[in-house]
Amino acid sequence: MTLCLTVASFGQEMMLNGGLETWTNTTRPNDWTTYQNITQESTEKHAGSFSAKQTKDASGGYKKLIQNIPGTTVGESYTVSFWYKIAPDAGSVVKMWSNFRDSDGAFLDGTTDDITLPVNGNVWTKYEETVTAPATSVKFWLELRTYHNTTVYFDDFSFVHNFTWTGAANNNYNDPLNWSSNTVPNVNYDVIIPSSANIDLSGDLSVHSMSIAAGASIISTGTITGSISYTRTIPTDNWYLISSPVAGQDKDAFVSASNLATSNGSNVGFADYENSTGAWSYYQSTDSGTGDFGLGEGHAVKLNTAGDVVFTGTFNDADASIALSSTTEYNLIGNPYLASVSVGELLGQANIGDLLSELTVYVWNQALGTYDLKNIGADMEIAPGQAFFVSAKTAGNFGITESMQSHSSDTFQKTTNRPEVALTLSNGAVSRTASVFYIDGATTGFDNGYDSSIFGGLANDFSIFTHAVANGSGRNLGIQSLPDNNFENMIIPVGVIADSGSALEFSARLENLPEGIKVFLEDKEENTFTRLDALNASHKITTTSILNGVGRFYLHTAKSVLSIADATLDNVSVFTVHNSLRIVGLQQGKASIKLFNILGKLILNTAFEANGMKNISLPRLAKGIYIVQLETAEGTLNLSLIHI
Repeated sequence: MTLCLTVASFGQEMMLNGGLETWTNTTRPNDWTTYQNITQESTEKHAGSFSAKQTKDASGGYKKLIQNIPGTTVGESYTVSFWYKIAPDAGSVVKMWSNFRDSDGAFLDGTTDDITLPVNGNVWTKYEETVTAPATSVKFWLELRTYHNTTVYFDDFSFVHNFTWTGAANNNYNDPLNWSSNTVPNVNYDVIIPSSANIDLSGDLSVHSMSIAAGASIISTGTITGSISYTRTIPTDNWYLISSPVAGQDKDAFVSASNLATSNGSNVGFADYENSTGAWSYYQSTDSGTGDFGLGEGHAVKLNTAGDVVFTGTFNDADASIALSSTTEYNLIGNPYLASVSVGELLGQANIGDLLSELTVYVWNQALGTYDLKNIGADMEIAPGQAFFVSAKTAGNFGITESMQSHSSDTFQKTTNRPEVALTLSNGAVSRTASVFYIDGATTGFDNGYDSSIFGGLANDFSIFTHAVANGSGRNLGIQSLPDNNFENMIIPVGVIADSGSALEFSARLENLPEGIKVFLEDKEENTFTRLDALNASHKITTTSILNGVGRFYLHTAKSVLSIADATLDNVSVFTVHNSLRIVGLQQGKASIKLFNILGKLILNTAFEANGMKNISLPRLAKGIYIVQLETAEGTLNLSLIHI
């Protein structure tokens, strides 16, 4: 017998007298095969008028309650369930000892064999398992054993032959050909959705309940009436970002039902990101009355051990409008549906640029301990139950609509043949990567939706990023998109955040670059060019001071071998930072800078010693356009600067 996660509805009941309501006498329930030390009980019962009380004294062995259930079908799924209450006696040991059998009575599997039932505080507890009949099976043998010094009460047994979803015809829930019984489940059924299912529902549907496994996807054009449960698998005990894909999930109930980690006294592994402070706020073990998950509301969760979390509520059949705050820019939101939504569609909405400071979605990567960047040029599917960050430049509402739903896989990455360079920095313990995409129509400046800054909602103590090749605004880019031509004339400033004394190693992964193009990392402090596209190539340094910015490293794409003599002003950027003029990309040596207003009046004239990056204090300036003239040993650079 194997565990079967199939679409099923509770259909044909095969258990006889499962409610234990009919008895030949007070020690013999009707239709049961074996009933040792059983007495009829009318006080302690789960439902109806009676339950069965079973006792075992202090002597060895056990007492059995058995029902032989014939007529099972090979390959079909069944759900076995019952309620029990174990009294807190000296023994308190009760075991499930059930299995499918063949026509000779031989045991065929042990999925529900030798299972000790939890005592669970002397309260009525439900046992339930969905199983599949193995080859040659003809019956199910339901057996429970009560061991020495134990008293237990049993009630409401059930063994149901499920309707099984096959998807033989299509994804249409309402097509009878998609069901093993050639019958569509109706309002009386409890429906179970497997992880492999992609189901389309047209019109309204009523069910008693629907339980959906992780990885399943449901898209409905109407509404689903009935209790909905969605399981999300948490494969490690690291932190994950989650969002409820159903409406009405109570937070306190979710915390109570999940195996959450605890630490620092009363802190529980369930947290909110506080936009007002830019910090995490942890659920406390003493909290109560915290309300429901809001639709599209994101949270962080950490389990004590790997396992599942379950969201239970009602079907969300409406477009979501999620309030964003711009107090500290970053907002944690999530997918409110039972199907995936595309980052490209989220960021492609009309006027979305008026709400977000950047068209970027930040997805937590628990394996690397950092945030992956997704945008229009680096699309992915946000799975049900998954949350993510966006950055707001003004308060407003972020829309996620029903029309965005799709059956695409969890965290699906769109494949592409575009040229790419992934520049990776490692400190021996962790690694970080900055990506460069070469895309038709991209520019050397900031392309919103195709360039993305690294996550700034929490402190970065180790990172790698790039600055725009031209007209940079000082953004630390984890993704930079550039034109897919003119490779040899684009020099990319590379920034690093690392502690002093760090042993760093740079390496690169290349895809689809034009034939003959080589990739070099320039290190201005060491006056070296290191070719990174060669097999196992890397550039290694040990920092002697804290690194925090650009100016030392540059990425070059060229057909010929580069040397320090190839340095030009092409990779120099000038931009304002607060009340200073920042100049990055200069070779070491003497330089001077002049600043003119639009009428040609000299505003600033100063000389300085260059070494990668230099900040020049500005006088008080009115808003307007200014001309910058930079003079170095490599030549003169003139450019316009907009001061806001």
